[in-house]
Amino acid sequence: MSTELEFPEPDQEREPQTEEQRRALSRAAYLLDELTQEANIDAHDQARVLMDQVANKSELDFFPLRSSKIYSADIEENIEQFAQQVSYFDGLGVGGLPGIQEGDTWVAIAVNEIAKDRPVNESAEGATRWGAKVKMTSFGQAFRDTHVALQRFIARRLGAYRFQNLAAAGGIGSTNNMLPIEVHSPTRGARVSYSPSYFINYQVLASPTSPVKGFLHPGRYMFMLTTRGPTNVVDQGMFNVPPDYRIHLNV
Repeated sequence: MSTELEFPEPDQEREPQTEEQRRALSRAAYLLDELTQEANIDAHDQARVLMDQVANKSELDFFPLRSSKIYSADIEENIEQFAQQVSYFDGLGVGGLPGIQEGDTWVAIAVNEIAKDRPVNESAEGATRWGAKVKMTSFGQAFRDTHVALQRFIARRLGAYRFQNLAAAGGIGSTNNMLPIEVHSPTRGARVSYSPSYFINYQVLASPTSPVKGFLHPGRYMFMLTTRGPTNVVDQGMFNVPPDYRIHLNV
């Protein structure tokens, strides 16, 4: 297949300059969307298996995920931490997990430090360190919400890898390929961090804004800015990488 299906790199113009480029980008976006939709069935099954294992406190088996030939180390790390938190909070007898509530969306948060002598809500909120509002939800609802978010993340990665294999450009096809992204923000001098959409666990991308450049594996991500103080501000958007190579934040 022709390499005209490639998406523009971050250092290129954001909008295609010619009608031919616009058509090529449109075809690429359509194909990526089709491949992602087709991947939803496999992604649903993989996410369901993982959530069933977490719910049943079984030993986590990542073989089905690895057999899809996508990069999965980050997913495995986050699901292992999610499982540990399920076990911990279940042991406290609180009947649920802490997460961030945004509209109809609930996303589990990585609680790295929990003070056992403090209320669970307060401990979880303090662990986020960016002022987000924490909401406890039942284990059943947590598993369902995480399953949906994880399915969307895996489907995006599966679709992107299948697209890359079809495009067959620049050595694409390896399970270790990362995509170049560029993050823009109206805030100057901030550090940019990213998190997967199914489990809030922020990792530093680059600094200072704006813009900053970095690399991510395909997926669905959220972004946070850290300014001096430090003050953390989370952008409310969810970004699909690809086709979003230029990320424009509102914070």
